[in-house]
Amino acid sequence: LPVDLAEDRFLAFLPYTDIDGAERVGRRIAAAVRSCEPVHAGEHVYRMSVSVGIAALKPGGPVGFAKIMRDASMAVRAAQLKGGGRVVVKR
Repeated sequence: LPVDLAEDRFLAFLPYTDIDGAERVGRRIAAAVRSCEPVHAGEHVYRMSVSVGIAALKPGGPVGFAKIMRDASMAVRAAQLKGGGRVVVKR
């Protein structure tokens, strides 16, 4: 279930996917973006990249949207700091 969060961010809810499966999905998304041709605009060449952050609710734990969003944001930020095309899982 994709959700548009901001101009440059989206969220994908994977309600029936465990964290390892979500990581595989994230890696497939990163690979697909890496395979895109660069965009040429005048003298500039832009290569697409994506940073993927993954977070999950713990089985039997409390369900909190704010916590999952906070964890996912932290994972995305960690992926961004490592450089484009990274996938970080908050376990």
